[in-house]
Amino acid sequence: MNIIEAKNLTKTYRRFIKPEGLRGSLKSLWRREYTQKEAVNSLDLSVAVGEFIGLIEPNGAGKTTLTKMFTGIIAPTSGKLSVFGYYPNDLKSA
Repeated sequence: MNIIEAKNLTKTYRRFIKPEGLRGSLKSLWRREYTQKEAVNSLDLSVAVGEFIGLIEPNGAGKTTLTKMFTGIIAPTSGKLSVFGYYPNDLKSA
């Protein structure tokens, strides 16, 4: 039995681009521009009962985002996630 099952897990953040100056700020009231940042990209992970895992990556690689998805604090953008047989954000059987 797997405790954690993640298939093609992805989290993408959409961020507002703040323009410079007063003119840019006023313009952004009517038309905003956004950029996208992928924190986790197509992760496949399976953790069985009794296994230990460690996340070792450089800063900004998505370790905290991944942990928050496992605990249900944030929802993944796409993919499937099951922790103890439940989807963490809804606590419904996966």
